[in-house]
Amino acid sequence: MIIGIAGTFNAGKDAAAEHLEETHSFMRVSTGDMVRELAQEKYGTIERSMLKRTADEARAAHGAGYFVDRAIRLYEDKKTRFRGIAITGIRSIGEVETLQKVEAKLLFVDAPQKLRYKRSVARARGDAEKTFEEFAANEAKEMAGKGDDKTVINIGAVKGMADLEIINDGRIEQFFNQVDRFVA
Repeated sequence: MIIGIAGTFNAGKDAAAEHLEETHSFMRVSTGDMVRELAQEKYGTIERSMLKRTADEARAAHGAGYFVDRAIRLYEDKKTRFRGIAITGIRSIGEVETLQKVEAKLLFVDAPQKLRYKRSVARARGDAEKTFEEFAANEAKEMAGKGDDKTVINIGAVKGMADLEIINDGRIEQFFNQVDRFVA
């Protein structure tokens, strides 16, 4: 079973994948981790603008579904040990289309923007925005993409292609119950 997990910034994508790993024996792979590693290697930074640039460049050079393809190859080598794979950080139309080719399901996770900003501040990652306005502006850029360009970040289009959307604005147990129902 292959599940792609997409969503807005700090909505709970990684929490959903960790839950699948811990309770359903899924392999968890983060495309965001792949991008951060590549950006650090190539540019020496994981600043959000460089992460976006790195991801877009890699998709343009290696194909729109590059990061998903890499995740699936990692899984293929180890799939006998897992029930499935949860691939987090799906951000482009091409990544969704790559998932669709292997009959994967796509889960979209969202939460109210101010709650997600609070999570971002609490997370205190090096690429976090300093103000709510900066957070909202960066998200707006990534929601629209560039028309039907399949290689660039386009969270809005990805959301429209999802099999299910979960709103993560309550207790974590409620969120995990929704994830469990999706897997079932």
